[in-house]
Amino acid sequence: MTVGQALERAEELRPGCKVDSRTRQRWLCEEDGMLRALLFSGCGLRAGVGADLAWPAEGGLDDAVELLVPVPFDALYPHYLCAKLDAALGETERYAGEQARYNSILAELSAWLRRRANDHCINAAPAAITQNIAHIRKNRIADIAREIIHHEAADSQGLFRVFP
Repeated sequence: MTVGQALERAEELRPGCKVDSRTRQRWLCEEDGMLRALLFSGCGLRAGVGADLAWPAEGGLDDAVELLVPVPFDALYPHYLCAKLDAALGETERYAGEQARYNSILAELSAWLRRRANDHCINAAPAAITQNIAHIRKNRIADIAREIIHHEAADSQGLFRVFP
């Protein structure tokens, strides 16, 4: 999947997105970097591809840049973008659904890599990978919870109230 395809599919799921395209591209770059560090480093699999390697000093990513995760697991990218959008907008229920879809595809990718890779290919033992994924999920959930608490506290002070 390319950057352009991921952005297009996410736009289909969340039409009229108000988050800047460069921000969404940066999210893809960060995701590829994390996935490379957790699952792909040290084995040469998918070497030379990924938004993390193509991020330019200025401007955004080219839509033709190939993302790191191979077909059929590349379906995780639109769900990842939608989860990030939902989290940024405080849509916790939608976030939870998209994050669950993303986590499911990520778990399938991790299992596929374990089955197909040599022992030296994956950076960490399967248990460590699962632990890392659980840690990432926990941190994302904690970030969302902090945002909700912050917004609720601000709302209780009347900072977000709209008066006629």
